[in-house]
Amino acid sequence: MRNLVDHQVVVVDNTPDSPRKKYVSTDIVFTSENLGYTGGMNRGMEFCFRRGAEWVILVNDDLNLSSGSASQFVAKLKKIPHGVAGPFRGRLDPGRWTSVYPVNSGTFDYLSGSFMAIHKNVIKRVGYFWEPYFIYYEDVELCQRAKRAGFPLVYIPLKATHVDTTTIQRGSLAHEYYLARNHLLFVERNAPAMVKVHEFLRLLKTFYEHRDRGNPGGEQVVRDYMLRRFGRRDT
Repeated sequence: MRNLVDHQVVVVDNTPDSPRKKYVSTDIVFTSENLGYTGGMNRGMEFCFRRGAEWVILVNDDLNLSSGSASQFVAKLKKIPHGVAGPFRGRLDPGRWTSVYPVNSGTFDYLSGSFMAIHKNVIKRVGYFWEPYFIYYEDVELCQRAKRAGFPLVYIPLKATHVDTTTIQRGSLAHEYYLARNHLLFVERNAPAMVKVHEFLRLLKTFYEHRDRGNPGGEQVVRDYMLRRFGRRDT
């Protein structure tokens, strides 16, 4: 795994007590603990930018690329303005600012972190992923921060499939928990004032909606949000 389309590959090993196995000609960044998507990708980007990278391409381990698609993506990347680019698009619901994903045509508000290219100037201006998210909504927020700072979000098609949630299964308690909790956090940090007021006033309703559906993770969402418990979910 020396290179991918003639570019350096860096693997982030985001697991505790991982054996320090070195793959030939591949840089490994060991975190020694589960820092989530946010912490793992941040450590990988820091590693790359310290070594002079202009662009970094974040790739999930559950992404399948077709032959030649990565080289085509990189070739297009070299021709676009400095910003954020990727092949998987999403948008924000205008009423509650929940993420709607995927969006296959028309306007979009963010690019998925499952395959995302970020220029160093973006990170210098707006910073890295905000780590209290742990996983989900960090890519949405980074795109919003980049847009507000004047950087473009560029859609570049890619022949790839995203399995999604191989670590946290879609529909699982953890999956629903992180999406619901981080939506509240994302709204608090980024949404217009009226959306913030709306979501705060309906917190009790949100709690009972989850309870009525028999979703204990949803109940925990509201408690943890009010108690300011972010980062990794303990149970």
